[in-house]
Amino acid sequence: MSYKVYLNKFRILRHEALVDLNTGCYNKAVSALWFSLEALLKALIIKEKKTPPEKSGKLIGLAIRYLFHDISDPAMLSRLLISLHYRRLEIDHRRRISDKEYAEKSLEIYNKAIVLIREKYPWISEI
Repeated sequence: MSYKVYLNKFRILRHEALVDLNTGCYNKAVSALWFSLEALLKALIIKEKKTPPEKSGKLIGLAIRYLFHDISDPAMLSRLLISLHYRRLEIDHRRRISDKEYAEKSLEIYNKAIVLIREKYPWISEI
């Protein structure tokens, strides 16, 4: 997929996550939050003329090493991304069922990650 396709996917999934959260579809919201960030990371990696890996752990590692090594707290961004990915795995592949509190905490993690990402890519706030 191209940079523009992933960027559009980021926008759509972010919107869907917020709609799901507001309508009580908490499991879907948690998943969509992760997949929104995953699409954004892939878009940014493609924009930098690299090929994004398929595996989430490798994607996070590459993004931190290559894109975000020079932000104020790359280790914090890494922890936030890993945390949100883990929360998605808990919902989609384990016995956990999300409630409002779990989904809202996931949104908080998502928003903190976006703040750090915007340090390097401030134009993201406009999309």
